[in-house]
Order: sequence, then structure tokens, then C-alpha cells
Amino acid sequence: MHNLLEQFFKKHLELIFLRFDFGLVLQIIESILIPGMREEAFEIKSTALLTIDALNEFIFNNLKKPSKKQPQLAQNVQAFYTQHQKIFEEFLRTLAYTLLFEDHKNVWIFQKSSIQQL
Repeated sequence: MHNLLEQFFKKHLELIFLRFDFGLVLQIIESILIPGMREEAFEIKSTALLTIDALNEFIFNNLKKPSKKQPQLAQNVQAFYTQHQKIFEEFLRTLAYTLLFEDHKNVWIFQKSSIQQL
């Protein structure tokens, strides 16, 4: 399930922000991705982090350089980021807690997600 979600987020973020309700996106983030970051299983944790990284990168790129071809996409991304900044704070808090207080053999999976959050 996590791999399917990762691929969907990586390939269809424009569709998500143009057509989906923000409540659904928040539900996916809060019920699947954030708990996935805390999982013990490496596959689940790495997939959740890669999915969050794709989401963060998409939002950052669209905030930095809004799409001129799709102004509605730019407005929706801006609205999502403005209305739901607590989600991004939760990403950062969870990453920091996990890196500082949990034992990890594969710390490299956190590197890209951590850099994007900062």
C-alpha cells in the first residue's frame, strides 16, 4: 500500500492539488505518512519519507516558481501551504525526534527529507 501511495504522490501531485479535496490529502498525510515515518519496518519508513519528500519538493517548487500555465494549481498549492502549515511542522518535529532519540541503522533515508524540510 505504501509503495502505491508513493508512486501516486510522485506522479500525480498536480492532479491531487487541482482536483482533490484538501481534507482527503490531509487524511492521507495524517493517517498513513506521518505514522509511516515512525514505523520500525525499513520499507515502510523509507517509502513514507520518500513520499513526504516528493510532496515537500512539489510544494516548495510551486511556491518558489508558480505555474503560469496553470494558475489554479499555483493558487491551490499556496492555499494548502498557508492553511496547513501545522502538517509541515509535524513533519519536521517527527524527523527531528526520530533522528535524535531513536536508534537507526539507515540514517541516510532521513537525509533528503530533512534537507527539504529545512
